[in-house]
Amino acid sequence: MKRGIVLNLVLFFILALLVALPFLIMLLAGSTAEALGCDMGGGSMPDGFCGTLYTIVFVVGWSSIAIVPLTVGLLLLYLFGVSLFFTFSLVRAGLKSEKVSPLASGMMASTLAILLLAGGVIIAVGGINWFQVDFVNRCEGLPGPLAATGKQNGPLALAVKVPAASELESRTILAVTPEGQLVFRLDKSHWGRSPAWSPDGAQLAFVSQDFQTRNFSLRLADLQGQAGPALLEEAIKLESLSWLPDGKSILFTGLTEAGGDTELFFVGLDESAPRRLTFSDGFDGDARISPDGKQIVFVSNRDGNDDIYLMDIDGSNVRRLTNNPASDVHPSWSPDGRWIVFASTRGSDTAMNTHDIYIMAADGSNQCQLTQGQTPEWRPVWSPDGQWIAYAALYEHQVYLVRPDGTGNQPFQLPLEVEDIYELDWSVGQ
Repeated sequence: MKRGIVLNLVLFFILALLVALPFLIMLLAGSTAEALGCDMGGGSMPDGFCGTLYTIVFVVGWSSIAIVPLTVGLLLLYLFGVSLFFTFSLVRAGLKSEKVSPLASGMMASTLAILLLAGGVIIAVGGINWFQVDFVNRCEGLPGPLAATGKQNGPLALAVKVPAASELESRTILAVTPEGQLVFRLDKSHWGRSPAWSPDGAQLAFVSQDFQTRNFSLRLADLQGQAGPALLEEAIKLESLSWLPDGKSILFTGLTEAGGDTELFFVGLDESAPRRLTFSDGFDGDARISPDGKQIVFVSNRDGNDDIYLMDIDGSNVRRLTNNPASDVHPSWSPDGRWIVFASTRGSDTAMNTHDIYIMAADGSNQCQLTQGQTPEWRPVWSPDGQWIAYAALYEHQVYLVRPDGTGNQPFQLPLEVEDIYELDWSVGQ
């Protein structure tokens, strides 16, 4: 009987390992990427070794669509074979008045033990998940549709990649009405990104990148999509724009030097020299100024992980709002300044790095999940009237709307086909 138990466990372990192998490879690659600080959830493939890890996750992930059903089928066929072998031995023993084969008994007993153990684990995990969803992570006091702000929703600006004959023509910024009508498409020569509407909705700040030199510049466009001269030009990173409520200065994310730290800077529309706001080791960015102009919410890895922080407008009084092993990114204020919506990989498989939309109070309390999709959902922005949150579904190449309480999830109509959606910003209506 012992021989049957050992033989069955060895064969079962080999088959189970074949089933789990694709997931183990993706988990190892994803964990290595996370340890190295690779961006595995981006819209484009990273460079170097991070690109190799990205390729491994991508190829193995798609291959598992064929591999996993095959290996699961082999495992089920093996279990059926063990049952058939035991049944045959039982019938044979009954006909000859003999004992059942010890080999068959050992294999069947160990198979039943494995199935009972697996069933217990599934029930335990399901119970824990039920407990967490219904008790631990229950969201209390979520905002319903906010009180009317008195503002109308203007165009939604989207930094996108569209089907095009050349790379130069593919990356652009679209301004789209809430009804899905195209207001303008930024001229291709600007290769635009990081759109940010002015507080009055009359101008769109954006980052223009020279297609040849890859140098960055900060520009303003009017409601017809006509862009003016550069307000700021940088050879290195410039992104994530946010206006002060008085419309006189813009906050942006930039590098201190090539290969240096990523920090936050202010630049005035009077083209004065940028003023550095943060001085941390690592990454500070993805920042948004509060509606009253008194605080800044931003993302930082200063404590070893991407989390969301809050500070006063002068850079003082920094406090951490999220403290989770997952990556918390892309914060955005509600129009009344009481809530912050953000994207997080909480609950996601490390290798897949899938983001969902979350919400929390402005002091970091009451952190609750709003969406749970099969594709990375990120870059949330609040509508000026406070009634909707728009976000991008990466692999669906689509924008969705959801109420602040997580209800009413629906697609936002786009006027043309897009291949990638990078950033969003919603303008107040004129």
